Amino acid sequence: MRVLLIFIRLAYQQAAIYRFEFWVRIGGVFIMMYGMLSLWKTLSTQGVQLGGGIPLEQMPTYGTINIIIFSLLSAAYSIRHYVAGQVRSGKLELDLLKPVNFINFMLLRNFGEFMTGLLVTGI
Repeated sequence: MRVLLIFIRLAYQQAAIYRFEFWVRIGGVFIMMYGMLSLWKTLSTQGVQLGGGIPLEQMPTYGTINIIIFSLLSAAYSIRHYVAGQVRSGKLELDLLKPVNFINFMLLRNFGEFMTGLLVTGI
């Protein structure tokens, strides 16, 4: 648990360093939510059944689940991007030589980024 908290803290510090990216990401989330809400309102006024008969008032729950899934998928992309960068720079062997399990290291790193993204996006 202590290691997980360290990874969450490191991911938060990295997000704080790149403040512009942080604000662009927050703005993107608001634009995405506004777009989904506008689409749902337009479709519901035209009589289209939304999501198997889900009322418009329950659609924010769907939007929240959508953002959580999006955070999971973007965190999975982060692992591929990290490993590809390490291979290109020739530093992957440094990660493999560390006295930790590489798969657990990547899992905790990914989960830390996911939790930070979820907290940042959820705020």
